[in-house]
Amino acid sequence: METYSRKRITELITQGKKVINTSDVENVLSILSEKGYDYNLEQKNFLNKYLGFTITFDSPRAKGYTETFTVDPVQTAINIDKDMVDEYENYTNSKFLTLGEIPEEEMVVFLNDHDVIYGCNEEYLINFGNSLEEFLFNVMNGIQMTLEKMK
Repeated sequence: METYSRKRITELITQGKKVINTSDVENVLSILSEKGYDYNLEQKNFLNKYLGFTITFDSPRAKGYTETFTVDPVQTAINIDKDMVDEYENYTNSKFLTLGEIPEEEMVVFLNDHDVIYGCNEEYLINFGNSLEEFLFNVMNGIQMTLEKMK
């Protein structure tokens, strides 16, 4: 398994970024609003930078497997029950915006309105930090994170 330095993560993010049309972000936010999601300026700015970003990497937990993360909030919102998102929001006292999924980990990824990226799986939440770089560093290197179980 490759170990990814913070510098390498930043390079991979730069390579994986898409040219984003402002109207694409506005369209995504409109669809998410219709599905009951609220967002703030920081969440919108995140999508302005990373909408469509995709990265595939060797699984740090399952030798020989690859994992993929794509910033695709609309598809993610389609795949998750909004009632579950409401529970995450109530538990963290914040508003969540869908970012994407890592299907191989059965993890949905959110950015809350305090710029924290969470990975969620059913009643478990993982705080992955305050940037895409930090999130990817932790996930791609298999860093053991603290699971929070909603009560």
